[in-house]
Amino acid sequence: MYEWWVQGVNQTIPGPASQRWSFGIGNPDHSYNDDGTYVYTVRDSADVAGYSHMDILDNTITDALPLANFGFSEDLSVGKGCYNTVGSVCDTIISLDMSQIPLSSDQTIHSIELTFSVDQWDFSGGAYAIDLSVHQFLISNWNELGITWNTTGATPGPVAGVDYISTPLDQGTFYGTNSKIAFQIATDSLVLSDNILLIIRGNPLSSSNYDGFVKLHSSDDSQLNMRPSFRVFHTNISSLNITSTASSYNADDSYSFSVQGIDYNGNTVAGGLPSGASIEWSTTTGTIAGTGATTAELTPTVNGLQTITACYGVICTDYVIDLESGLPVELFASLNQNSDVNSVTITADETVPVYAYAVDQHDNLVTNEIISFVPSNGSIDSAGLFSPYTAGLQTITAEWIGAASTLQEVLTVEVLPGEPVEVVLSGCTEIVTADTSCDLFGSAFDQFDNVVWFDDVVGYTLSATDGETIEIITPTPHNVPPSQEVLVGEYTGNFVGQWTITLDTDLGISDSITVDVTHGALDSFTLTSSSPTITADDLLFINATRIDVRGNQLPVTLPLENWTNVADGSITPGTATWTPNSQGTKTITASYQGLSTSVEVFVVRGVIYDLQLILMMFQTRSFFDNAMIP
Repeated sequence: MYEWWVQGVNQTIPGPASQRWSFGIGNPDHSYNDDGTYVYTVRDSADVAGYSHMDILDNTITDALPLANFGFSEDLSVGKGCYNTVGSVCDTIISLDMSQIPLSSDQTIHSIELTFSVDQWDFSGGAYAIDLSVHQFLISNWNELGITWNTTGATPGPVAGVDYISTPLDQGTFYGTNSKIAFQIATDSLVLSDNILLIIRGNPLSSSNYDGFVKLHSSDDSQLNMRPSFRVFHTNISSLNITSTASSYNADDSYSFSVQGIDYNGNTVAGGLPSGASIEWSTTTGTIAGTGATTAELTPTVNGLQTITACYGVICTDYVIDLESGLPVELFASLNQNSDVNSVTITADETVPVYAYAVDQHDNLVTNEIISFVPSNGSIDSAGLFSPYTAGLQTITAEWIGAASTLQEVLTVEVLPGEPVEVVLSGCTEIVTADTSCDLFGSAFDQFDNVVWFDDVVGYTLSATDGETIEIITPTPHNVPPSQEVLVGEYTGNFVGQWTITLDTDLGISDSITVDVTHGALDSFTLTSSSPTITADDLLFINATRIDVRGNQLPVTLPLENWTNVADGSITPGTATWTPNSQGTKTITASYQGLSTSVEVFVVRGVIYDLQLILMMFQTRSFFDNAMIP
């Protein structure tokens, strides 16, 4: 350190001296690292001791002595159990005003290393190691010679988020063997005129709640080389820029990136970066490795918006890419959005959603490929909703077709018949004879003509325009396939004719058929004449009628041999005509299929046929008519 002043001399007589000034000439520790960076090493009072230049402030605060200030102490303590107090907490505060460093404003901080010399590791409290972390201290106006545990803020002791930033700038675990400990404390927002404010905290590691701390040499240590040091690395690189020749990215391929350094004036550094410069590459997807001084190759994995970062110290830049998924390597399909369901049972009236997705080799969801659905029956709309048609076991094939491979997964859907919307009545197809029965059958169908269990129509009734119907309940259990033409009733013919049989169900659906009824079994046989009395001149017409058990009458034509008694007349078969010969009551008898019956007729005289008058004894005169006179 030097003093200087101004003093006049009159010949040999000195005059009054001016005010004295002083100055110092230091020996800065400043060197080039052959990698584009320079390092300026700062220790307290190392440049000009008389001026305490440069000045590094540090202190210890502890709840063991909450009112004590250790501004002149040669030691700094970090951890727990310090100052002979079990469970006590000790933190170290240290700061450096970088405006003291005589560097050009066009320089940028590359990194800063803070190094402490260890005085003593004390694990006598039971710890086996200690985690040390360095944080940004937020009390900018702290006083090295005044701060205590109780004066850090409104609450005694450092409070995270209030007095310091909880996220550490750097941290490490130490087991008591290191003679020096170092931290990287630079941030990308730090400039050479900033004041670095730090707090170092310690957390002992033990199998229980035991103490452990470390004593460090402070800036007031009598030995210069033991004092804490800040190694400030700086460079003329102001920023970085990443480029890539690729215009799109996917998880299956690899990609190259280049980085260039930009100086204070915005110019690209010749060669991209200074000779020997080291770039640290990182990525949010996959891995990235340097392939040259300014290049790196990315092998991605996770898709989406991803960031490639290149750092030259704390000078970093990002390159954001939109990484598409790779080609599918595995296909997943399900009938449930939340779980893996490969088979379901539904009715033909119901629908089921189908979900499918594919993943690439890195398990990324593939969203830019088409997965198609192919149902064995039914249809699938654009939203993936499967609507069945035919009952039975159906399949849905989820399929991705690529240029070199195809992926498939088959889902199964058991389709049961839907609700009945149609019933069909059948049976009684043959002509039914009166007083005999025929079976009636019912079939039920859903909206897609699938056969439905007939039980599903709930209840039903049968009716006919003539004849009798009865319902016959035939169980149709659902543990066997449904069938058509289930026996539902019986029809018994009554009168001859064509009649309608109707099936009505509780569901409001119905069906009808027609049935032909013919004459039934013979019950009786009758003969009826055209008149109960005729003249001898007339013909008697006789109708033979067959009557069945239901009273249905059927005219029959009797052959001649069936007329067993024609009285004294004669019968003409076919349309039976009886011709009388004499007057009186006549009985005509005929037989039919073992039955015999008769009809009576009374024959009276016909018109005069021959009239004779006697005029004298030997003369007669006759008059003839067509009538026969007996």
